[in-house]
Amino acid sequence: MTPWTRDDDNVLSAEFSDIETAILRDLARQVGELVESADHRDPALARLLPDAYRDDPAAAAEFRRLTAADLTARKAAGIRLIGAMLSDSDSGRVVVTDPQALDWMRALTDIRLVIASRLGIEEDGDEGRTDSDEDLFLRNAFDWLGFVQDSIVQALEDTL
Repeated sequence: MTPWTRDDDNVLSAEFSDIETAILRDLARQVGELVESADHRDPALARLLPDAYRDDPAAAAEFRRLTAADLTARKAAGIRLIGAMLSDSDSGRVVVTDPQALDWMRALTDIRLVIASRLGIEEDGDEGRTDSDEDLFLRNAFDWLGFVQDSIVQALEDTL
């Protein structure tokens, strides 16, 4: 991946290799399906949509009832945006406006939270499981997505 940069048209762009595009599209598809499934028994989804009131189950349930559909729809739309923009690019070059860059950052955070949940990463410094090839792949994807996300942040900050 070439890092995100701001071009002369005042938009951000980056280029992804074919394999990076395939991996990111697949991760976005899987996380999008998880978000839309609304299976709150899944620890990864519980991490994406945590209870607002941990000490008050009734208040947490009421808050979830009032906000879950909208929050879930926004998360799913952001994740779908990544997949759609990558699908629309023949060259692997993705161009985003500042609001779309923020959508990308939120969606990448959601994908990374799901991966962290799958690996048992709870806080900064945790390595998570690395017992299998799948765990190692997910760990590498987690780190790479952090780079992609940081690259967007740097491109946005460079224009301030």
